[in-house]
Amino acid sequence: MSTLVEHFRKIHSADVFLLTPTTINVDMWEGTIAAMGLPAGQMVKSNRLHRQYADVVLEVAQQASIPAIDLYKLFEDASASGLRDDQLYTDGVHYTAKGYEVNPFWTKSRHIPSLTLGTSSSSFCFS
Repeated sequence: MSTLVEHFRKIHSADVFLLTPTTINVDMWEGTIAAMGLPAGQMVKSNRLHRQYADVVLEVAQQASIPAIDLYKLFEDASASGLRDDQLYTDGVHYTAKGYEVNPFWTKSRHIPSLTLGTSSSSFCFS
């Protein structure tokens, strides 16, 4: 991931920021997989793996001094505030309209053509 960040920064002169994966609802996802006729366990997903990956994304962002949005934490917070998974995900993985509202980048970038991300070790800010 660090190599990709450096590639886009140097070769493409791009402003880079990173997004972590979100939480997921494994039961909903397995139901979706079963409905598609795929064998159980064919597509392994877990919140433990998503959290580990999110931690790596945040670490890479901190080392590269670039901003990151911790979607995993935002979706955890949304659930803790009372939003149910069926309000956040269509199938346990992909967002509903309400799920997109939890992602501040998506909400802001759709309405503000020029989006500026501030830097922080594991958080985000918009100006």
